[in-house]
Amino acid sequence: MKNIPPFLKIQINYPYSIIGIFIISYGFISCGKKIEYFHPERRDLIEVVYASGNLFPASEYKVIASVTGYLDQVEVNEGDSIQPNQILFSISGPNRKYESETAALLLEQAEADKQLNAPQLLQLKEKYAAAQLKVNNDSINWIRYIPLAKTGAIAQAELDRITLVLETDRLELKGLANQIQAQENKSKTDWLQARNRYLQSKSTNEEGIIKSILKGKVYEIYKQKGDFVHQNEPIALLGDEQDPIARLSMDEADLNKVHQGQKILITLDAWPDKQFVAVVDKIYPRLNKAEQSFRVDAKFEIAPPIGLYGLNLEANIIIKESPNALCIPRSLVLPGDSVIVKRDHDQIKVHIQKGAEDLIYTEVLSGILLTDELPLIVKP
Repeated sequence: MKNIPPFLKIQINYPYSIIGIFIISYGFISCGKKIEYFHPERRDLIEVVYASGNLFPASEYKVIASVTGYLDQVEVNEGDSIQPNQILFSISGPNRKYESETAALLLEQAEADKQLNAPQLLQLKEKYAAAQLKVNNDSINWIRYIPLAKTGAIAQAELDRITLVLETDRLELKGLANQIQAQENKSKTDWLQARNRYLQSKSTNEEGIIKSILKGKVYEIYKQKGDFVHQNEPIALLGDEQDPIARLSMDEADLNKVHQGQKILITLDAWPDKQFVAVVDKIYPRLNKAEQSFRVDAKFEIAPPIGLYGLNLEANIIIKESPNALCIPRSLVLPGDSVIVKRDHDQIKVHIQKGAEDLIYTEVLSGILLTDELPLIVKP
Protein backbone atom coordinates (compact mmCIF):
# COMPACT_ATOMS: atom_id res chain seq x y z
CA MET A 1 0.00 0.00 0.00
CA LYS A 2 3.05 2.27 0.01
CA ASN A 3 3.30 5.15 -2.50
CA ILE A 4 -0.35 4.80 -3.59
CA PRO A 5 -1.99 8.16 -4.45
CA PRO A 6 -4.93 9.20 -2.24
CA PHE A 7 -7.44 8.75 -5.07
CA LEU A 8 -6.38 5.09 -5.44
CA LYS A 9 -6.92 4.57 -1.70
CA ILE A 10 -10.50 5.61 -2.29
CA GLN A 11 -10.97 2.76 -4.69
CA ILE A 12 -9.42 0.24 -2.30
CA ASN A 13 -10.94 1.34 1.00
CA TYR A 14 -14.28 2.63 -0.27
CA PRO A 15 -15.70 0.49 -3.06
CA TYR A 16 -18.76 2.71 -3.37
CA SER A 17 -19.93 5.32 -5.85
CA ILE A 18 -18.59 8.86 -5.63
CA ILE A 19 -22.02 10.08 -4.63
CA GLY A 20 -21.99 7.70 -1.67
CA ILE A 21 -18.59 9.03 -0.66
CA PHE A 22 -19.85 12.57 -0.59
CA ILE A 23 -22.84 11.56 1.51
CA ILE A 24 -20.45 10.01 4.00
CA SER A 25 -18.26 13.10 3.74
CA TYR A 26 -21.10 15.43 4.69
CA GLY A 27 -21.83 13.19 7.66
CA PHE A 28 -18.23 13.47 8.77
CA ILE A 29 -18.28 17.24 8.32
CA SER A 30 -21.16 17.47 10.72
CA CYS A 31 -18.97 15.60 13.17
CA GLY A 32 -16.09 18.03 12.75
CA LYS A 33 -14.24 16.16 9.95
CA LYS A 34 -12.40 17.79 6.99
CA ILE A 35 -12.49 17.07 3.22
CA GLU A 36 -9.28 16.51 1.22
CA TYR A 37 -9.28 17.90 -2.33
CA PHE A 38 -7.55 16.93 -5.55
CA HIS A 39 -6.25 19.57 -7.94
CA PRO A 40 -6.19 18.72 -11.66
CA GLU A 41 -2.62 18.28 -12.88
CA ARG A 42 -0.65 18.27 -16.09
CA ARG A 43 0.90 14.99 -17.22
CA ASP A 44 1.69 13.05 -20.39
CA LEU A 45 -1.17 10.63 -21.01
CA ILE A 46 -1.19 7.60 -23.31
CA GLU A 47 -4.41 5.73 -24.14
CA VAL A 48 -3.90 2.12 -25.10
CA VAL A 49 -5.82 -0.99 -26.13
CA TYR A 50 -4.65 -4.18 -24.46
CA ALA A 51 -4.02 -7.34 -26.46
CA SER A 52 -2.33 -10.65 -25.76
CA GLY A 53 -0.76 -13.11 -28.12
CA ASN A 54 2.29 -15.07 -29.15
CA LEU A 55 5.49 -14.71 -31.15
CA PHE A 56 5.62 -16.48 -34.54
CA PRO A 57 7.88 -16.52 -37.61
CA ALA A 58 6.93 -14.06 -40.34
CA SER A 59 6.49 -17.05 -42.68
CA GLU A 60 5.97 -20.68 -41.78
CA TYR A 61 4.74 -23.88 -43.37
CA LYS A 62 4.21 -27.52 -42.54
CA VAL A 63 6.16 -30.18 -44.40
CA ILE A 64 3.54 -32.52 -45.89
CA ALA A 65 4.21 -36.04 -47.19
CA SER A 66 3.17 -36.38 -50.83
CA VAL A 67 3.69 -40.16 -50.81
CA THR A 68 2.91 -43.02 -48.45
CA GLY A 69 5.72 -45.02 -46.86
CA TYR A 70 8.18 -45.25 -43.99
CA LEU A 71 10.27 -42.34 -42.76
CA ASP A 72 13.67 -43.92 -43.26
CA GLN A 73 15.86 -40.79 -43.11
CA VAL A 74 15.64 -37.73 -40.81
CA GLU A 75 18.41 -35.33 -41.80
CA VAL A 76 17.62 -32.45 -39.41
CA ASN A 77 16.83 -31.82 -35.75
CA GLU A 78 14.50 -29.35 -34.06
CA GLY A 79 16.21 -25.97 -33.82
CA ASP A 80 18.47 -26.53 -36.84
CA SER A 81 18.91 -23.73 -39.36
CA ILE A 82 18.18 -24.82 -42.92
CA GLN A 83 18.93 -23.60 -46.44
CA PRO A 84 16.78 -23.69 -49.59
CA ASN A 85 16.77 -27.07 -51.37
CA GLN A 86 18.34 -28.81 -48.36
CA ILE A 87 17.28 -32.46 -47.91
CA LEU A 88 15.20 -32.84 -44.74
CA PHE A 89 13.50 -36.25 -44.85
CA SER A 90 13.32 -39.37 -47.00
CA ILE A 91 10.26 -41.62 -47.28
CA SER A 92 10.64 -45.11 -48.71
CA GLY A 93 7.90 -47.34 -50.15
CA PRO A 94 7.78 -51.20 -50.23
CA ASN A 95 7.32 -51.44 -54.03
CA ARG A 96 8.73 -48.11 -55.13
CA LYS A 97 12.24 -49.38 -55.91
CA TYR A 98 10.93 -52.36 -57.88
CA GLU A 99 8.56 -50.14 -59.88
CA SER A 100 11.39 -47.74 -60.65
CA GLU A 101 13.67 -50.52 -61.91
CA THR A 102 10.88 -52.04 -64.00
CA ALA A 103 10.05 -48.68 -65.53
CA ALA A 104 13.71 -48.12 -66.44
CA LEU A 105 13.94 -51.54 -68.19
CA LEU A 106 10.72 -50.96 -70.13
CA LEU A 107 11.97 -47.55 -71.26
CA GLU A 108 15.25 -49.09 -72.39
CA GLN A 109 13.37 -51.74 -74.42
CA ALA A 110 11.09 -49.13 -75.94
CA GLU A 111 14.12 -47.03 -76.89
CA ALA A 112 15.54 -50.03 -78.78
CA ASP A 113 12.24 -50.82 -80.51
CA LYS A 114 11.96 -47.23 -81.69
CA GLN A 115 15.29 -47.33 -83.57
CA LEU A 116 15.34 -47.77 -87.38
CA ASN A 117 17.24 -51.03 -87.04
CA ALA A 118 14.80 -52.57 -84.58
CA PRO A 119 14.29 -56.28 -85.48
CA GLN A 120 10.55 -56.09 -86.18
CA LEU A 121 10.87 -52.90 -88.20
CA LEU A 122 13.93 -54.21 -90.05
CA GLN A 123 12.11 -57.40 -91.02
CA LEU A 124 9.17 -55.45 -92.45
CA LYS A 125 11.47 -53.15 -94.39
CA GLU A 126 13.25 -56.18 -95.93
CA LYS A 127 9.88 -57.60 -97.02
CA TYR A 128 8.96 -54.20 -98.43
CA ALA A 129 12.21 -54.05 -100.44
CA ALA A 130 11.58 -57.52 -101.88
CA ALA A 131 8.01 -56.62 -102.76
CA GLN A 132 9.19 -53.40 -104.38
CA LEU A 133 11.62 -55.37 -106.54
CA LYS A 134 8.88 -57.82 -107.57
CA VAL A 135 6.57 -54.90 -108.52
CA ASN A 136 9.33 -53.40 -110.66
CA ASN A 137 9.95 -56.69 -112.49
CA ASP A 138 6.24 -57.32 -113.03
CA SER A 139 5.83 -53.78 -114.32
CA ILE A 140 8.54 -54.39 -116.93
CA ASN A 141 6.87 -57.63 -118.04
CA TRP A 142 3.46 -55.98 -118.22
CA ILE A 143 4.82 -53.15 -120.39
CA ARG A 144 6.48 -55.69 -122.70
CA TYR A 145 3.35 -57.85 -123.00
CA ILE A 146 1.02 -55.00 -124.06
CA PRO A 147 2.32 -54.66 -127.70
CA LEU A 148 2.63 -58.44 -127.99
CA ALA A 149 -1.02 -58.82 -127.10
CA LYS A 150 -1.99 -56.20 -129.67
CA THR A 151 -0.14 -58.02 -132.46
CA GLY A 152 -1.54 -61.36 -131.34
CA ALA A 153 1.88 -62.72 -130.44
CA ILE A 154 0.42 -63.68 -127.05
CA ALA A 155 -3.10 -64.32 -125.97
CA GLN A 156 -5.10 -61.59 -124.23
CA ALA A 157 -5.54 -63.98 -121.33
CA GLU A 158 -1.80 -63.97 -120.73
CA LEU A 159 -1.78 -60.16 -120.60
CA ASP A 160 -4.69 -60.23 -118.16
CA ARG A 161 -2.78 -62.68 -115.95
CA ILE A 162 0.32 -60.46 -115.92
CA THR A 163 -1.87 -57.42 -115.13
CA LEU A 164 -3.48 -59.26 -112.20
CA VAL A 165 -0.09 -60.31 -110.84
CA LEU A 166 1.12 -56.68 -111.04
CA GLU A 167 -1.96 -55.37 -109.20
CA THR A 168 -1.56 -58.06 -106.53
CA ASP A 169 2.11 -57.11 -106.05
CA ARG A 170 1.24 -53.45 -105.75
CA LEU A 171 -1.41 -54.19 -103.11
CA GLU A 172 1.08 -56.28 -101.16
CA LEU A 173 3.63 -53.46 -101.39
CA LYS A 174 1.09 -50.97 -100.12
CA GLY A 175 0.13 -53.32 -97.28
CA LEU A 176 3.79 -53.64 -96.24
CA ALA A 177 4.16 -49.83 -96.28
CA ASN A 178 1.13 -49.56 -93.99
CA GLN A 179 2.60 -52.19 -91.67
CA ILE A 180 5.89 -50.30 -91.50
CA GLN A 181 4.04 -47.07 -90.66
CA ALA A 182 1.93 -48.85 -88.05
CA GLN A 183 5.02 -50.44 -86.49
CA GLU A 184 6.78 -47.06 -86.33
CA ASN A 185 3.71 -45.48 -84.72
CA LYS A 186 3.41 -48.35 -82.24
CA SER A 187 7.09 -48.13 -81.34
CA LYS A 188 6.76 -44.40 -80.79
CA THR A 189 3.62 -44.83 -78.68
CA ASP A 190 5.22 -47.60 -76.63
CA TRP A 191 8.24 -45.40 -76.09
CA LEU A 192 6.11 -42.45 -74.95
CA GLN A 193 4.18 -44.65 -72.53
CA ALA A 194 7.39 -46.20 -71.18
CA ARG A 195 8.97 -42.77 -70.77
CA ASN A 196 5.92 -41.38 -68.96
CA ARG A 197 5.88 -44.39 -66.64
CA TYR A 198 9.59 -43.95 -65.98
CA LEU A 199 9.24 -40.22 -65.32
CA GLN A 200 6.28 -40.86 -63.03
CA SER A 201 8.26 -43.47 -61.14
CA LYS A 202 11.22 -41.13 -60.93
CA SER A 203 8.95 -38.31 -59.73
CA THR A 204 7.43 -40.58 -57.09
CA ASN A 205 10.90 -41.44 -55.83
CA GLU A 206 11.86 -37.79 -55.78
CA GLU A 207 8.64 -36.93 -53.91
CA GLY A 208 9.84 -39.30 -51.22
CA ILE A 209 12.86 -37.01 -50.76
CA ILE A 210 11.61 -33.87 -49.01
CA LYS A 211 13.63 -30.66 -49.31
CA SER A 212 13.32 -27.21 -47.79
CA ILE A 213 11.85 -24.43 -49.92
CA LEU A 214 13.21 -21.55 -47.81
CA LYS A 215 16.01 -20.42 -45.57
CA GLY A 216 14.85 -20.74 -42.00
CA LYS A 217 14.57 -23.03 -39.02
CA VAL A 218 13.10 -26.38 -38.00
CA TYR A 219 10.70 -25.54 -35.17
CA GLU A 220 9.07 -28.92 -34.63
CA ILE A 221 9.27 -32.50 -36.00
CA TYR A 222 6.12 -34.61 -35.63
CA LYS A 223 7.52 -38.00 -36.74
CA GLN A 224 10.45 -40.21 -35.81
CA LYS A 225 12.65 -42.33 -38.04
CA GLY A 226 10.85 -45.58 -38.89
CA ASP A 227 7.33 -44.16 -38.44
CA PHE A 228 4.79 -44.92 -41.14
CA VAL A 229 3.68 -41.77 -42.93
CA HIS A 230 0.43 -41.36 -44.84
CA GLN A 231 0.09 -39.20 -47.90
CA ASN A 232 -0.73 -35.56 -47.00
CA GLU A 233 0.28 -36.13 -43.37
CA PRO A 234 2.37 -33.35 -41.69
CA ILE A 235 5.94 -34.29 -40.80
CA ALA A 236 7.48 -31.06 -39.49
CA LEU A 237 6.96 -27.33 -38.94
CA LEU A 238 9.41 -24.96 -40.62
CA GLY A 239 9.59 -21.19 -40.57
CA ASP A 240 11.64 -18.09 -41.10
CA GLU A 241 13.97 -17.27 -38.20
CA GLN A 242 14.28 -13.61 -39.16
CA ASP A 243 11.77 -10.81 -38.57
CA PRO A 244 9.23 -12.57 -36.31
CA ILE A 245 5.72 -11.19 -35.92
CA ALA A 246 3.51 -10.75 -32.89
CA ARG A 247 0.16 -12.44 -33.51
CA LEU A 248 -2.27 -10.64 -31.20
CA SER A 249 -5.81 -11.32 -30.05
CA MET A 250 -7.78 -8.08 -29.65
CA ASP A 251 -11.20 -7.71 -28.06
CA GLU A 252 -14.08 -7.12 -30.46
CA ALA A 253 -15.09 -3.95 -28.60
CA ASP A 254 -11.75 -2.30 -29.43
CA LEU A 255 -11.86 -2.95 -33.18
CA ASN A 256 -12.92 0.59 -34.12
CA LYS A 257 -9.97 2.08 -32.21
CA VAL A 258 -7.19 0.16 -33.93
CA HIS A 259 -5.81 0.77 -37.41
CA GLN A 260 -2.74 -0.09 -39.45
CA GLY A 261 0.49 1.69 -38.53
CA GLN A 262 -0.29 2.33 -34.85
CA LYS A 263 2.60 1.96 -32.42
CA ILE A 264 2.59 -1.01 -30.02
CA LEU A 265 4.55 -1.62 -26.82
CA ILE A 266 5.16 -5.34 -26.31
CA THR A 267 6.43 -7.29 -23.32
CA LEU A 268 7.38 -10.97 -23.61
CA ASP A 269 7.27 -13.35 -20.68
CA ALA A 270 10.80 -14.48 -21.59
CA TRP A 271 12.09 -10.88 -21.16
CA PRO A 272 9.75 -9.33 -18.58
CA ASP A 273 12.01 -6.32 -17.95
CA LYS A 274 12.41 -5.37 -21.60
CA GLN A 275 9.92 -3.56 -23.81
CA PHE A 276 9.82 -4.05 -27.59
CA VAL A 277 8.35 -1.54 -30.03
CA ALA A 278 6.19 -2.74 -32.92
CA VAL A 279 3.53 -1.41 -35.31
CA VAL A 280 0.15 -2.76 -36.39
CA ASP A 281 0.80 -4.49 -39.72
CA LYS A 282 -2.47 -6.27 -40.51
CA ILE A 283 -5.96 -6.54 -39.00
CA TYR A 284 -7.81 -9.70 -40.01
CA PRO A 285 -11.53 -9.26 -40.79
CA ARG A 286 -12.69 -12.59 -39.36
CA LEU A 287 -14.17 -12.63 -35.85
CA ASN A 288 -13.15 -15.49 -33.57
CA LYS A 289 -16.60 -16.21 -32.17
CA ALA A 290 -15.33 -18.44 -29.39
CA GLU A 291 -13.15 -15.65 -27.95
CA GLN A 292 -15.05 -12.65 -29.39
CA SER A 293 -11.77 -11.31 -30.68
CA PHE A 294 -9.96 -10.30 -33.86
CA ARG A 295 -6.47 -11.25 -34.94
CA VAL A 296 -3.92 -8.46 -35.34
CA ASP A 297 -0.37 -8.99 -36.67
CA ALA A 298 2.39 -6.64 -35.54
CA LYS A 299 5.89 -6.13 -36.93
CA PHE A 300 8.77 -5.34 -34.61
CA GLU A 301 10.99 -2.32 -35.13
CA ILE A 302 13.79 -4.27 -33.44
CA ALA A 303 13.10 -7.99 -33.19
CA PRO A 304 13.64 -10.03 -30.00
CA PRO A 305 17.19 -11.40 -29.77
CA ILE A 306 16.32 -15.10 -30.24
CA GLY A 307 14.07 -16.64 -32.88
CA LEU A 308 11.66 -18.80 -30.88
CA TYR A 309 8.19 -20.08 -31.72
CA GLY A 310 5.04 -19.35 -29.72
CA LEU A 311 6.44 -17.17 -26.90
CA ASN A 312 3.70 -15.55 -24.79
CA LEU A 313 3.46 -11.78 -24.96
CA GLU A 314 1.33 -8.84 -23.86
CA ALA A 315 0.80 -5.76 -25.98
CA ASN A 316 -0.45 -2.21 -25.51
CA ILE A 317 -1.62 -0.67 -28.77
CA ILE A 318 -1.24 3.11 -28.48
CA ILE A 319 -4.52 4.72 -29.53
CA LYS A 320 -3.89 8.30 -28.48
CA GLU A 321 -1.02 10.29 -26.96
CA SER A 322 -1.74 13.53 -25.11
CA PRO A 323 1.39 15.33 -23.87
CA ASN A 324 0.93 17.79 -21.01
CA ALA A 325 -2.74 16.92 -20.70
CA LEU A 326 -5.03 18.25 -17.94
CA CYS A 327 -5.77 15.07 -15.95
CA ILE A 328 -7.89 13.86 -13.06
CA PRO A 329 -8.28 10.36 -11.60
CA ARG A 330 -10.78 8.19 -13.46
CA SER A 331 -12.38 7.32 -10.14
CA LEU A 332 -13.67 10.91 -9.81
CA VAL A 333 -15.63 10.84 -13.07
CA LEU A 334 -19.36 10.26 -12.48
CA PRO A 335 -21.82 8.65 -14.91
CA GLY A 336 -22.63 11.05 -17.73
CA ASP A 337 -19.05 12.43 -17.76
CA SER A 338 -19.40 14.83 -14.85
CA VAL A 339 -17.43 15.59 -11.66
CA ILE A 340 -18.04 17.28 -8.32
CA VAL A 341 -16.12 20.58 -8.05
CA LYS A 342 -15.76 23.00 -5.14
CA ARG A 343 -16.53 26.54 -6.29
CA ASP A 344 -17.41 29.53 -4.14
CA HIS A 345 -17.47 27.31 -1.04
CA ASP A 346 -20.10 25.07 -2.68
CA GLN A 347 -19.78 21.63 -4.24
CA ILE A 348 -21.42 21.46 -7.64
CA LYS A 349 -21.66 18.89 -10.42
CA VAL A 350 -19.92 19.96 -13.63
CA HIS A 351 -20.04 18.27 -17.04
CA ILE A 352 -16.63 17.62 -18.63
CA GLN A 353 -15.39 16.61 -22.05
CA LYS A 354 -13.07 13.63 -21.82
CA GLY A 355 -10.00 12.99 -23.97
CA ALA A 356 -7.47 10.17 -23.68
CA GLU A 357 -7.63 7.70 -20.79
CA ASP A 358 -5.30 5.18 -19.23
CA LEU A 359 -5.95 2.79 -16.36
CA ILE A 360 -5.67 5.57 -13.75
CA TYR A 361 -6.15 9.01 -15.30
CA THR A 362 -8.64 10.75 -17.61
CA GLU A 363 -7.75 13.73 -19.77
CA VAL A 364 -10.20 16.64 -19.40
CA LEU A 365 -10.56 18.73 -22.55
CA SER A 366 -13.11 21.16 -21.11
CA GLY A 367 -15.35 21.71 -18.08
CA ILE A 368 -12.81 22.27 -15.29
CA LEU A 369 -9.72 24.41 -14.71
CA LEU A 370 -6.30 23.66 -13.34
CA THR A 371 -7.21 25.68 -10.25
CA ASP A 372 -10.40 23.76 -9.48
CA GLU A 373 -10.68 21.52 -6.43
CA LEU A 374 -12.30 18.07 -6.58
CA PRO A 375 -13.28 16.48 -3.24
CA LEU A 376 -11.50 13.20 -2.56
CA ILE A 377 -11.80 11.92 0.99
CA VAL A 378 -12.74 12.98 4.51
CA LYS A 379 -9.86 13.32 6.98
CA PRO A 380 -10.10 13.80 10.76
